Amino acid sequence: MQRITFFFLACLLSSSCSYKEKTKSSPIIVALQPFRGFDRELLDTIAGSLMSTYNLSVVIFEEKALPENAFVNVKTPRYRADSLLRHLRKMKHDSISYIMGLTDSDISTTRREKNGRIKEPASKYDDWGIFGLGFRPGPISYCRFLSLINTRSLTLIQ
Repeated sequence: MQRITFFFLACLLSSSCSYKEKTKSSPIIVALQPFRGFDRELLDTIAGSLMSTYNLSVVIFEEKALPENAFVNVKTPRYRADSLLRHLRKMKHDSISYIMGLTDSDISTTRREKNGRIKEPASKYDDWGIFGLGFRPGPISYCRFLSLINTRSLTLIQ
């Protein structure tokens, strides 16, 4: 369980490298945005672990459907992570330090070379499946959770 909690905190904080809080004395508030189908028990476990292990204030937003404009079906049905991040950015309030979207749906991005071109072969990298993505620097990240744990780990959590 600590490994899962550490992963979430690492995703959250790595997306915020060089991100400066407005005031250093303000408490860190992490918002978790579950998307339709995300396991509520697992969400509660993640929130509880973040609060007890890292002493963070955690807010759980109401479950929402994934935005349809992020859906693609290039290789397999997936949601574009960059579109999901923009969607989360609109949902972030000034009172929230970080927001993390959580889903069990496949997410993807386009893998590019340093010059901005799609990495070759383009058929492979145009719709590249990923576990998560975050703005760097920034307070917003997104994670596909069920890809990260195997059936045995899921059984142990439950």
